[in-house]
Amino acid sequence: MTPNRRLVAIMFTDLVGFTSDSHEDEPGALHLLDEQGAILGPILRAHRGREIKSMGDGLLLEFPNARDAVECAVALQQSLHDHNSTEGVRPLRLRAGIHLGDVEDRGNDILGDAVNIASRIEPLAEPGGVCLSAQVYDQVRHKLAYRMEPLGPKSLKGILEPVPIYRIVLPWTTGGPPPGVPSVPRIAVLPLTNISPDPKDEYLADGLTEEIIAVTSRIRGLRVVARTSTARYKSTSKTVAEIGAELGADAVLEGSLRKSGDRLRITVQLINPITDERHWSETFDRGLSDIFQIQSEIAERVATALRLALPSGSAAARPPTTSVEAYQRYLLARSLWNRRTGDSIATARRLFEEALQLDPGFARAYSGLADCYSILVDNRTVPPEEAHPAAQKATRKALELDDSLAEAHASLGILLEGDKRWDEAEREYRRSLDLDPTYAQARHWYFMLLRLERRDAEAEAQLERWREIDPISPRMLEHRGVLRWTQGRLAEAMADWEAADQQGHRPETLRLYRIVVLAQSSRPAEARGLLDRPRSPELGYPGHAYTAIAHAALGMREEARRDIDAMQDAARTSYVSPLEFAWAHGALNDGDPFFAWMEKCLRLPINPMYWVTVLPIFSEVRRDPRYGALRTAAGLRP
Repeated sequence: MTPNRRLVAIMFTDLVGFTSDSHEDEPGALHLLDEQGAILGPILRAHRGREIKSMGDGLLLEFPNARDAVECAVALQQSLHDHNSTEGVRPLRLRAGIHLGDVEDRGNDILGDAVNIASRIEPLAEPGGVCLSAQVYDQVRHKLAYRMEPLGPKSLKGILEPVPIYRIVLPWTTGGPPPGVPSVPRIAVLPLTNISPDPKDEYLADGLTEEIIAVTSRIRGLRVVARTSTARYKSTSKTVAEIGAELGADAVLEGSLRKSGDRLRITVQLINPITDERHWSETFDRGLSDIFQIQSEIAERVATALRLALPSGSAAARPPTTSVEAYQRYLLARSLWNRRTGDSIATARRLFEEALQLDPGFARAYSGLADCYSILVDNRTVPPEEAHPAAQKATRKALELDDSLAEAHASLGILLEGDKRWDEAEREYRRSLDLDPTYAQARHWYFMLLRLERRDAEAEAQLERWREIDPISPRMLEHRGVLRWTQGRLAEAMADWEAADQQGHRPETLRLYRIVVLAQSSRPAEARGLLDRPRSPELGYPGHAYTAIAHAALGMREEARRDIDAMQDAARTSYVSPLEFAWAHGALNDGDPFFAWMEKCLRLPINPMYWVTVLPIFSEVRRDPRYGALRTAAGLRP
């Protein structure tokens, strides 16, 4: 973050009816302003607030954090309510809107999108009410006792994407859900613990966890934390209260699985992480053939406990396959795919194929097979000419069998990007998110597409939605770090990458980012220390270009050129993506070879433009006049 930018909570207030009152009785209206100031002053000081400026009857206020701002707003409305209840006084009614974001100091004023958004939220509040953005809500939901209810995404003037808004249900107002039930319940489904005699049944516990997440995601009015954020709590020693606080969850579903022969015993309980009370618990002792029914019953119990509704027509209970044996292979394959190592992807691909031999109509197995091929393309481990057609065939078959599969539409989107059909890719991502707004992978790919197209405001809105459903996902943290890097917020970027690295996510990619940032920050000794550290395993590594890019960032150009020579030697015996050659030359600002390699990439079924577009290490080649022509050739705006 640049020195004159700060993260603060912003509150806008407006005195209801002041304009009309001033026309009818100007002295009386001005007296109301004085009364407002007398009431507000002590409350503002008590909550560490600062008045930035007044705009007639409106005020712009700043607070060090969201909690202080919300508590101040509620205290102010309480004081005004008490004031208005006094017989004979002229009523004072105020609206307040609060947002959390970065601001830039300009003399005695502050500027930035956070100010604009707060000013647009304020009119949404009812007289005497307080409205909040989702950013504020996330910060205070577990820290304050006030009930908050969603008003849904709202279109705000001058803001491209709708903004989720909440209102505080004050004691003297009505509305909101029944007591004890959160306004918009958010549930975290923790990995089931495998207590089977056979440790190999771990896959079944992992796969069923993912299936329960998918089924509960269909409950109306329920927000479900994505698997990538809950997976880190497998075998954790943390308490439910700690997990709930970290994930921002109103309820936590935890349990165990025991498989013995063809019998299953699944025990689950739904816990309030704040009070540690159980909403509900149950043990399902059934045959393996009842596995689909168990998932549906768990979703029904969750919905009942949280006073919500499942989709009509029992859509959540529809089994994805007629073969339990095929389903077991599918669950094991998904569990392996989520590990994303070279061996796990290869084994997952084989298991998806075996599942399809058992049930050729198993749409989700086709989707899983497509994802195996897509990740091999994305990580540059096989020639895209081989994997891309196989991924296309599997994705098309999945959609032919079941057009309602959100994951298949997202997979088709990434394949369309490889074909440089950007508008169609965006339609597929939107279709995927319409079908399942909690599908984090679609948010991830859609965010990247928006950044590629330089639609930065929309991209940041998608990132926020991604963070909402996947709050501690290492992949989300990686991309948020890259975004902050491009914004000059280097300390925050490094913190995001450190958090992702602690989860074992893409260690070599994260190391490269940090080396370049340290080199750019005049900390070459630290950068070299990272460069010399032993390598860590990563799908797609050795990432031939990484060392060349790191050397280029450190000004070690001869070393970088030797790295490129080594890449050429490696390419004689194994596959090295032409994109890696382009990256290495781009980091060195070798214009001619960079553009030559990029033109080769454009002829392949891959998207070679994303990292070249967004990473600061390629800023020099982006200034080359040929870069605009390159984007045009890729079907993008110059």
